[in-house]
Amino acid sequence: MFMRDLTKKDGFVVFALALAAVAACAFGLCSDRSSAAAGPQPGLPAVITSAGQSPDGLVIKVLLTDKQRGPLADYKALAKPEDIAGAKTLIVAVGVSSKGLGSAGVNVDQEIARVKSLLETAKKITVS
Repeated sequence: MFMRDLTKKDGFVVFALALAAVAACAFGLCSDRSSAAAGPQPGLPAVITSAGQSPDGLVIKVLLTDKQRGPLADYKALAKPEDIAGAKTLIVAVGVSSKGLGSAGVNVDQEIARVKSLLETAKKITVS
């Protein structure tokens, strides 16, 4: 079977490609601009953070790095509401890492409170 032939490396490549496609669509590369739909319009500047302190936020930053212009979004491991002031887009990578939480010096409850506060602020200032 095809699925049994996949190695962990192959699975990561598939995951990375899927994540790149989602990120491209989030920045409007896949949208039809002729029909301007109401709703959030992602754009730059953008801030990336991780909910759970997994390395997924860094993976997104790498995928959104242009060879000539550099990173298209800032990565803030412990982004606070004041870090998203002026941002048009907030990208939250969801994934829990107990090692990441430990090295950041936060526990799960503190991380949940941080992310909730960040999302509430993003809604108030209309960050997409």
